[in-house]
Amino acid sequence: MTFLSGFSVPSARYNSGSVVPISATFSDSVTVSNGAVPFLSLSNGAIATYAGQTDDATLTFNYFVSDTDNATPSLSVTGFALNGASVLAADGSVAATTVTSGVNSQIVSTANAGAAVTIETSLQDIADDLVSPRVASVDVVSGNYLPGDKVTLTVVFDEAVGVTPGAKLPTLTLMSNGEVLDDVIASYESGSGTKKLNFTFTVTDTMDVADLQLGELLSNGSFLADASGNAAILSLPELPSATSVSLGDQTVYVDEVVNLADVKIESIRYLDNDTEAFKVGEVLSFSVRMTGVVNVDTSEGVSTLVLSNGGFARYTGGSDTNTLTFSYIVGASDRNTDDLRVLGLAENDAVFNGSLGQDVDVRITSANNLSTFNDVAINA
Repeated sequence: MTFLSGFSVPSARYNSGSVVPISATFSDSVTVSNGAVPFLSLSNGAIATYAGQTDDATLTFNYFVSDTDNATPSLSVTGFALNGASVLAADGSVAATTVTSGVNSQIVSTANAGAAVTIETSLQDIADDLVSPRVASVDVVSGNYLPGDKVTLTVVFDEAVGVTPGAKLPTLTLMSNGEVLDDVIASYESGSGTKKLNFTFTVTDTMDVADLQLGELLSNGSFLADASGNAAILSLPELPSATSVSLGDQTVYVDEVVNLADVKIESIRYLDNDTEAFKVGEVLSFSVRMTGVVNVDTSEGVSTLVLSNGGFARYTGGSDTNTLTFSYIVGASDRNTDDLRVLGLAENDAVFNGSLGQDVDVRITSANNLSTFNDVAINA
C-alpha cells in the first residue's frame, strides 16, 4: 500500500508574512483527483492548502503565516483532510493519508539536517505555554448496538480543549478489520471547554460491524485548542482492549446439523430357484438390498460383484431405489462351487450416493453375503 511518509520544508524558521511550502512525501507515486482541494491541519491551528505536485511522490501545500497565528518552536501536521479529493496510488488504489504523531507528523527542515521548524508571530512569545493538548483516551460503552441506537464516543484530552467551529464540525472516522467504514462517522456533539469531547452517531439498518475500531479525529476546518491557543494534536490511541462494540444484529444462527447414517448393504440374494447347479451360459440375477435409497452414477464405469469362483456379476440397474441388481453369466473358465460367495463389490469408477447425501458403504461381510441366504452351486 502507498502511504504518507512525512513532511518537510526548505528552511527551519518562518515569520509572519512568509509562505511555508510543505512537501508531503509518499512511499510511491500518487495523484490527486476529483477536482477538490485537500489541506493539512497544523499544530498551531493554521492550515496549509494544496498547491500542486512537485514530483510523482510529493505533494506541495502552502501555509501563509499570519501575524495572528500561534507561534511554535516545532511545527507539525495534525491531520490530512481530503476535503472531497482523492489521493490515488499508481495502481488506482487509495493511498493512505493517515497522520500519526511520532511517526510521520513532524515537519522537518531539509536545509538544517532534519531540524524542527519554528513559526514566529507577534501573537505569542515562544517562551509562553506551547504545549499542545493530546488525546489521552477514547471511551465508549461496550455492547451490541442495534438500528436506532445512539452511540457516543468520548474523546478525552489531557487538558481542557475548546472547539471553534469552522466550515464543518469535527468528525471521528471509524474502522473495522483495518478498513475505514464510509457509512459510520461520529460527529462532534458537545464538550467544548472541557477535557471530554462527545462524538455521536445513530445505528442504521445497513450497519453490520462485528468489531468497531477507531479511525481518525478530523478537525474539518474547525479549531481545537487549549486556553493558550495551542492546537490540539488529534492522533488517537486504540480503544481499550476490554472495550467491545458491534453494530447491527450479531447473533450467530447455526443450522441444526443432522448426521445421517451411511447406507450399507443389507443382503445379497438369488431370488429364483437355486436347487440345481448352474452350467456354462446360464444367467443369474443377484439382488443387492441396501439400507436406504441409493443413486448409482455409471457415467465413468460400471460396478461388479467379484465372485468366489472367479466370475463377475455386472451391475444392471436399480439406481434411485434400495435394491440394486447384478447379472452373472456362468463362464467356461469359472470354477465349480457348491456354495457361491461374493468376495467384494468393485466400484470401477461408478459413484454411489445416498439419496439424502449419505455416504454408501459397499463392504461385504458374512452377515450380508450371498452364501448366508442361498446355496448357489456352479457346475461349469
